Amino acid sequence: MPILTLSSVVQKLMFFTAAMVFLPLVTFFTCQYLFESSLVSGGSAALAANLVLISYIVVAFAEDTGSDSETESKKDQ
Repeated sequence: MPILTLSSVVQKLMFFTAAMVFLPLVTFFTCQYLFESSLVSGGSAALAANLVLISYIVVAFAEDTGSDSETESKKDQ
């Protein structure tokens, strides 16, 4: 696994921040145009926001910081 740098962490944060802002807005107005129902549009936008949040959490847990393996190797010695 590659070692995480500050720039890669900031890039991920900026990506998910932009996705959290723009994806629900685009989803809302697209559904508003297609279905003309505020309930469907709002629900779809909320679903899009939750999907971005869940994907951010999954990516955050999947990151390997390397500190766990270092502490385990120190315990073994």
